[in-house]
Amino acid sequence: MNNAACIDEYKPKSYITNLNEVCSFKAKRNKTNVTQLKLDHTLLVNNADISNGFNSYFTNVSENIVNKLQSKYGVLDENEFKKYIGNPVVNSMYCDLVDKYELIDLIYKLNPSKCPGADNLGPKLIQDISSSIIDPFLHIYNLSLSTGVVPNKLKIAKVIPIFKRGDSHLPNNYRPISLLSVFSKLLEKVMYNRLYSFLQTNNILYQYQFGFRENHSTTLSIT
Repeated sequence: MNNAACIDEYKPKSYITNLNEVCSFKAKRNKTNVTQLKLDHTLLVNNADISNGFNSYFTNVSENIVNKLQSKYGVLDENEFKKYIGNPVVNSMYCDLVDKYELIDLIYKLNPSKCPGADNLGPKLIQDISSSIIDPFLHIYNLSLSTGVVPNKLKIAKVIPIFKRGDSHLPNNYRPISLLSVFSKLLEKVMYNRLYSFLQTNNILYQYQFGFRENHSTTLSIT
């Protein structure tokens, strides 16, 4: 069999296509190609400088907003939030360990079309190999719950600046989209289940908190 026949038999193009599919490399996303960025009256053209410029802008957005509000309304009351919380809860929160069935259920509830994080491992790939990786990740997640430590590599996100409108050279005309690792998302879901159960059981959430709650929505706030 000649080399041409071997290549045709194994169909490398199909192999790459399948690999792209299971790794979610071809997931639909808005493409942003920023060649210039104006930051603090400086024009950045180097890719590394542009990335660092976006990082600097996005990480300081909240601080800049607080400074603008303080300059307009004076020093803000740091205890304002206490108006919306009840009495302290005497019960301590305990994180039950995750078992294999809960983790498998969370894995198969992942949206396979979502983009991968910085590790380029998409949800579909994790679903396909879940039986092979479930035990070591059970150990990692339970160790995280019992020690209160999140592995550093699970804190890494791939941040994509998405252009909104206006001058494409200004960072305030972009919004950041953070693409997290599938393993980071799974740990978040494990912790969410325990935290939300604790909040509900102890009636901690403010009664008029409509957003981000099960069976609630922001539209209920106008009824």
